[in-house]
Amino acid sequence: MKYKASTYIAIGICLLAFALLGNLAYVNHKEIRIISIKIGSDRLVVENYIGKGRVDISGPSCGKCSKGYSQFVYKGNPSLWFGRLEDSLVVCYLNNKVCDINRVGL
Repeated sequence: MKYKASTYIAIGICLLAFALLGNLAYVNHKEIRIISIKIGSDRLVVENYIGKGRVDISGPSCGKCSKGYSQFVYKGNPSLWFGRLEDSLVVCYLNNKVCDINRVGL
């Protein structure tokens, strides 16, 4: 069977629309998880929400924490839906509780 070019274009537009909607749902879900992290949250909860972090050796960014804190960086939600080309989350823990959060990105 032969189809017109407009049929293929319509199929392509539908597939693109489904891909965009799926991507929007995914990044929206991830954004909700990131903004639900609050000061006082447990480290296990944070890592359950956004995955494992790595030790952050960049400059200190935990002004709200007292001495003895540990600083970790997590992959954020880089998405054009939210206007972020790069995104990471710096979380500081004191006794495995979040004492400060900073979002870094473009």
